[in-house]
Amino acid sequence: MQSPSSQHFGLTLLLSYSIVAAGFFIDQAFRWTEALRGLFNGIVFLFMFAFSWVLMFLPWCLAVYYIFRWRQWVRFRTHFALAPSVLVLCITVGSLILEPPTPERRLKQFASADMPSSATGLRYHFSGGGLADYSDTYSFSCNPSDTERLITQMRLERSTSYNSPDDYVCFSAVSGAPDFRTWKGATLYQRYDDKRGWFYYLLTSSDRTQVYIHTGCI
Repeated sequence: MQSPSSQHFGLTLLLSYSIVAAGFFIDQAFRWTEALRGLFNGIVFLFMFAFSWVLMFLPWCLAVYYIFRWRQWVRFRTHFALAPSVLVLCITVGSLILEPPTPERRLKQFASADMPSSATGLRYHFSGGGLADYSDTYSFSCNPSDTERLITQMRLERSTSYNSPDDYVCFSAVSGAPDFRTWKGATLYQRYDDKRGWFYYLLTSSDRTQVYIHTGCI
């Protein structure tokens, strides 16, 4: 049978892993538009995440255990063992507070484009992280000049395969946003980054005032 001290240390290891995993769950819940799907993605990632914890946190916990045992220290062993896990959790939560995953930030981060100051009626859907591919979709109205600026910033080229609302596109209409399938004379612009594995689409109405942007990776 295990001694009480070894059992206690085993619980410390479990708590260390749980704290780090909780940080990832919280991060995913806030970065997905559908928080429950973000949490589920975190749960699916749980077992692969254990491998990273073994490499990054287990050595520290073992070092703390043997140093405290060698020096015959008792107090604060658990605190020292959990310190890196708590630090990672604080950094994760702190980043969400200081740099929340707003549409403006995500568009800048993933598409290197600025959300137009004239944008109105913004709707969006975010997903991805861990094992799941990133997929962001935005819908808004803006000035035609801002639409042109977005096309330039994202370095897009006009698609020759899209000619009507019946033609296939790889994204869907965002809830609460206009249905782009009703846009006659719409134009699709696109680009694929071979090095990063990211794709970028911008669909705009004939008058350039309504815009859909879709970015993601495969």
